[in-house]
Amino acid sequence: LSPDYTTPPLTANKTYYVQNIRNGCESALTVVHVTVNQKPSAPGDQVQTTCKGSSILLTASPSPPASGTYEWYTTATGTTPVATGLTYQTPVLTANTTYWVLFNNGGCASGRSQISVVINPPPAAPSVSGAIICNGSTTTLNATGPGGNYSWYDVPTGGTALYTGPAFTTPALTATTKYYVETNVSGCISPRKQVTVTVSAAVPPPNAANASTCSGSSATLVASGGGSSYAWYAGATGGTALATTRAFTTPPLTANTNYYVETTVNGCVSARKMVAVTVNPVPSAPTVSGNLTVCSG
Repeated sequence: LSPDYTTPPLTANKTYYVQNIRNGCESALTVVHVTVNQKPSAPGDQVQTTCKGSSILLTASPSPPASGTYEWYTTATGTTPVATGLTYQTPVLTANTTYWVLFNNGGCASGRSQISVVINPPPAAPSVSGAIICNGSTTTLNATGPGGNYSWYDVPTGGTALYTGPAFTTPALTATTKYYVETNVSGCISPRKQVTVTVSAAVPPPNAANASTCSGSSATLVASGGGSSYAWYAGATGGTALATTRAFTTPPLTANTNYYVETTVNGCVSARKMVAVTVNPVPSAPTVSGNLTVCSG
């Protein structure tokens, strides 16, 4: 009895008939066919995991047919989709979050499937102890706990890793330096842990005066200042110590010779001080012309 008619929910094709009645006269019936298209299947439910403070790319399953698209929602019913397409890149997440996805074939939409994103907390920062080293020395820093893959940096955030692994050997350092280590456990990255390598002040070389001696004789060289431990060498670097005392007596010398002395303070070794020994030639014996005879007194 109305120009409009709303069908009940239909699950199969249905035929209806309509006629017009005016002033008691009935028209012929008009056939109206309602074709019921089947709803597409809902995508599968999923549970995905990611790290706190990161985004995750969600992918609907299975891949869509030739026509139609997936629609992504943040609620189980209603609202406008937040994205369309096979995939959806979430915003940065800090707590467990649920999304819903359906497939729309252009006329019929499937039910919504639930995709749960579980947020894993970041691992704890590694443990690492600082070090005190001598000027110009290296040291090895060892990270422990909570495991995973360790990366070392010279900045607290960003930057390029200097080394990957639990044990990091620094370059030779001449100033106190800070390093930072983080670990990656199952894709989740810990905060960075700061570690300080303290570089002791350089030990000044000892004092020692140059000396001279006669050809074929020895010279005694005496060091002062610095620490209580001294070492004498024949070369400016390397070699084996000739003596480890404050005073060093050379072997008999026939040519000018340089020696080098260093001192150790609190385990740190100074640069070497050069000490020059000048060898003077022995003069010739004097000559006397003839023997003399004199009277007593």
